[in-house]
Amino acid sequence: MSSWGMACVKRADIGMASALGLLWPLTAAQVWWLAPALSIGLPLLAGGGERRSRRFGVALAYMLPATWGILPSCSEFFPGHGAWIGIASWLATALILAAPYVLAKNGRWTVMAMLLQAIPPIGLVDVISPFAAAGVDLGPGSGAVGILVLLAVIGGAVSMLANDSDGIRCLRIGFILPLLAGLGFVHVQERFDWRASIPKGWAAVSTQGLLPSGGNVFKSLSNAASVVQAGLAYPARFEVFPEAVLDDMLPGTVDLVEEAIPAGETWLIGAENGETDSVYAFRRGGTPAKLFDSALPMPLSMWRPGSRDSYQAAWWEPVRKIGRLRIWSSICYEQVLPWAWLEALWQRPDLILLQSNAWWADQGNPSPAIQAAQARAWALLLGVPVIRASNTR
Repeated sequence: MSSWGMACVKRADIGMASALGLLWPLTAAQVWWLAPALSIGLPLLAGGGERRSRRFGVALAYMLPATWGILPSCSEFFPGHGAWIGIASWLATALILAAPYVLAKNGRWTVMAMLLQAIPPIGLVDVISPFAAAGVDLGPGSGAVGILVLLAVIGGAVSMLANDSDGIRCLRIGFILPLLAGLGFVHVQERFDWRASIPKGWAAVSTQGLLPSGGNVFKSLSNAASVVQAGLAYPARFEVFPEAVLDDMLPGTVDLVEEAIPAGETWLIGAENGETDSVYAFRRGGTPAKLFDSALPMPLSMWRPGSRDSYQAAWWEPVRKIGRLRIWSSICYEQVLPWAWLEALWQRPDLILLQSNAWWADQGNPSPAIQAAQARAWALLLGVPVIRASNTR
């Protein structure tokens, strides 16, 4: 074949790879629960290409639709400037997450690219990690073994397909991915139902319509009264509330909540206290005890390094003993971050608390659903019961 013909074949192969790179995240973006299962498509499609530009191009083609949820989220969270912030954040995130796959020239380097994507600094924005696929595709409770198997399978698959043309390889992957995703989802549905796994004596207390007080004392007290009303409707020894439903810890707010808690109950309430996004244990007649701080508050809106009004990142979220159980909490944004979940995997908790606050998101915004899908996949990997509490618009 002439050099011109070979060039045309290569362009067709690259075009097919890019088209499949777009297909899987587009599918997952519309059917959000598919996102974790199909996320293994990123290293399989981008890894092993002959040229750096091709590997980066396919990874970027995958990441652009996979991270599109940043656009509507910024538009709602930053009214007036959200469009520009959203476009810049979306493009920057896609470019950053695609960058490691420049290195993915073979199976070993593809695994390295996955690791670089998952850990800080790149991992600070890793909202669609292939690691999340382990819990769905390999089944509940596979844990650290599941992570190792996932890395071995992806590294081996990239190495075996490296000698194929891009087009042939993409066609093979195109048949493999739906099969894995379908089998994994059926396996999960048959073996695990996280909604039915709440331990006895625990309750999730979700709320609706609690907006930030903005420093208004009367609004703060009104929010506290709503929290109390919601808590009294779910009598349990331990009650789990959403993130930041108390956006201050002023004496009046604390007293109002403490005096309303029934004797013998402990309420785990998300609260903002100065520069931290935290979870406090409230009991009648006692001083609230801080249990958890957010490993990484939402970048731009909360975590702004160098700014005086930035929230502090805890980075490490330790397990706490509450009652007879070892508890680990994941607060909002960190529920999509693989390095935060690897901390949980290392500590092996008995129960996971998922607390979030989506007061800013309307019903059409995909971010809460994407976050829930990622958290569900990781919880499946750990095989640990989950209590989920959220405040919605």
